[in-house]
Amino acid sequence: MIGDEVRVLTVLVAIACYLLLTRAILLRQPCVEQHFAVDISPYAILVAVGVFFVIAAVAAILLSFIPAIVAYKKSLLSGLKQ
Repeated sequence: MIGDEVRVLTVLVAIACYLLLTRAILLRQPCVEQHFAVDISPYAILVAVGVFFVIAAVAAILLSFIPAIVAYKKSLLSGLKQ
């Protein structure tokens, strides 16, 4: 139950951050173009954004295995010592 709530909250926060960033870019785009002569498109390619989120999720899952493997090895070693 709690895991599902965390997933939903994470997705909602990610969407809110994306929308906030897009809106900020839209509002500040003329100022940035005037001062720095840089054209920043606020519209991202959704496929690229999706791929980025998938890569980030897979990396997080893989990194979460590191402490689990260490704990598993310690558990095995302590079980063998007894």
